Amino acid sequence: MTLIPNFDAATFVPGTQINNPYFPLEPGTIYVYEGESADEETGEESEELIRFAVTFQTEEIAGVTATVVQETAWVDGFLEEHTHDWFAQDTDGNVWYLGEFTTAYEYDDDGNFIGTNNDGAWEAGVNGALPGYIMPANPQVGDNYYQEFAPEDEALDQAEVISNDQTLSTEIGTFSNVLQTLEFSELAPGVFDFKYYAPGIGLVLVEELDENLEPEFIVELESITSVSEEAFTSGYGTKGNDVLDGDNGVNILKGFKGDDLLQGFGGEDWLVGQKGNDFLVGGNGLDLLEGGKGEDILIGGQGIDILEGGKDRDQFVFRTLGDKGDLIQDFNHEDVIILVEIFNSGNYDSSNPIDDYLQIQQLGSLTVISIDSDGDAGSNPFEVLAILQHTNASSLSDANFVV
Repeated sequence: MTLIPNFDAATFVPGTQINNPYFPLEPGTIYVYEGESADEETGEESEELIRFAVTFQTEEIAGVTATVVQETAWVDGFLEEHTHDWFAQDTDGNVWYLGEFTTAYEYDDDGNFIGTNNDGAWEAGVNGALPGYIMPANPQVGDNYYQEFAPEDEALDQAEVISNDQTLSTEIGTFSNVLQTLEFSELAPGVFDFKYYAPGIGLVLVEELDENLEPEFIVELESITSVSEEAFTSGYGTKGNDVLDGDNGVNILKGFKGDDLLQGFGGEDWLVGQKGNDFLVGGNGLDLLEGGKGEDILIGGQGIDILEGGKDRDQFVFRTLGDKGDLIQDFNHEDVIILVEIFNSGNYDSSNPIDDYLQIQQLGSLTVISIDSDGDAGSNPFEVLAILQHTNASSLSDANFVV
């Protein structure tokens, strides 16, 4: 029988360092994992990169001070998921998983961003959710426990300890006394993962199993770096994939190389992706977003923003009418304007004449894009959504819009 750990019996002391040997979380530590898989039917390969960053932040979850971990996944260069995980260690050395806030990023078949969802997000103490062990203090073969117990939020992951004396060789070294667990969920019958944890490091290898219980997809730890709190919050990225978050003040975030996620949140922010396929989110306030080289996705957010995609095919995303008024400085024939969420929130469907909802006008050297949220059927007027600088309206086609 799977154990639901007794959270009420656990004792927590604020400021306790998470130092369980199989799951240490030292603030400022960044783990990078990589994996490749091939489609059984087409043979097409895909690459996954996961960044697991232990922040210097804490949050109060279910009355416990929890360490915040940012976990971000990219597949073939596309941002797939960004999660804030919450962990805490009790006085016995058990590391508890207290929930996660997950944002999954959705794309159409052409790679156009069309929205997000928060499926699988849960928090201990909300909707009856109970925390579980991400790592017991003294894992023994045969131990079986819930890592999360949140039926209302469809989060019911379990783990079983298979071995605690494995020897494992990976790209970054050979490890002894490796802990092997089997993870599964009653919500996903037939889906199993082997995970391997090395003492003093943590997770080093994940094997996703096929129907014959053979490894089908392997994700392996590629690097570990440690940075100071100043460097972690500096707003400057590295050669790899970075996640840079601002606050409600004025922020300057520069991604450098790699496929980066930059989020300004509140305030007047300057976000620069530089090289790579970057995902830039301005948030509230007057923001300046520059994609740089690569195929970038730019979301100005609330307020009047200045957007510059840079080279290659870029996507300018407007999620609500509150995003209106942005100036796009360098729109070209390859770029697209994404209006999916605005159109989905109104009464538009594919049978409606698009001209009732979308208007394109030339004004000197500017092209003005306007939206009528309810079309001819309602009383709402056209509102200016975006202004394209140095762009001829006649050069735009259906291919430049995704609705």
